[in-house]
Amino acid sequence: GIVFPDASAAGSASGNTLDDFEEGTFDPLIGDGSAELTSNYSNNDGTNPTDHGLGRYTKIGSRIFFSITIRNTDLSGLTASNQLRIVDLPYASTDVGLSRSAIYVGGASSLALDTAINTVAGIINENGDYITFSVWDATTGVSDMKVSELSDSGLLTLSGHYTAAS
Repeated sequence: GIVFPDASAAGSASGNTLDDFEEGTFDPLIGDGSAELTSNYSNNDGTNPTDHGLGRYTKIGSRIFFSITIRNTDLSGLTASNQLRIVDLPYASTDVGLSRSAIYVGGASSLALDTAINTVAGIINENGDYITFSVWDATTGVSDMKVSELSDSGLLTLSGHYTAAS
């Protein structure tokens, strides 16, 4: 079973002791691999319906569970042809080979995709604190989702989990 340490416990070598638990919020930012937007967010506490970005996470051991809702209001400052990213996840992912984590994109609106049947996908690569986005736009696979495919009022709602670097 799981053992919860007492208040004075510093850390445990036992794999069954839940001594690393954390909950919190973070400010996800839209980026393109060379720049990130910071000016399109205000009041990110999630209590105001006009908030533009809010991330919530739970850390249990090295596993990070998160949810993000992000609305863009201005893409100026990013390169339209670069791959879309959400940056500044609460922890960097592990750098162990092939430890990529797929992200579930549960909702999206006001996107500038070629056709309505395209599906948005996300992934966290090894040793990264960001999500890269792709579009399932062919039977042969995906292509990078470009910054230009997120409109100035684009909304993404997503969730996922990954293993944090130690």
